[in-house]
Amino acid sequence: MRLVTEAGESTQRLAESVTESTQAAAQIAAAACQQLTGVEQISQAMQSISMATAQNVAGARQSEQAAEALNALASQLRDTVAHYQL
Repeated sequence: MRLVTEAGESTQRLAESVTESTQAAAQIAAAACQQLTGVEQISQAMQSISMATAQNVAGARQSEQAAEALNALASQLRDTVAHYQL
């Protein structure tokens, strides 16, 4: 009878360990899902930053071209005005 009792107790401890392991695995899975969500949000933010940077570069290039064009016009105007100075 003692062996049967010990076997029952061992089976009970084993069942408790399996339950604890299952709960730990579920917690790990939930944490992994949360991390995945966080990584996806970071990825989206980085894409937004990359797009904004590309737009800023394009805007800077346009500003540079406009400044060069204005500089050329100012030079032409200076030359034209120089002909009319007294």
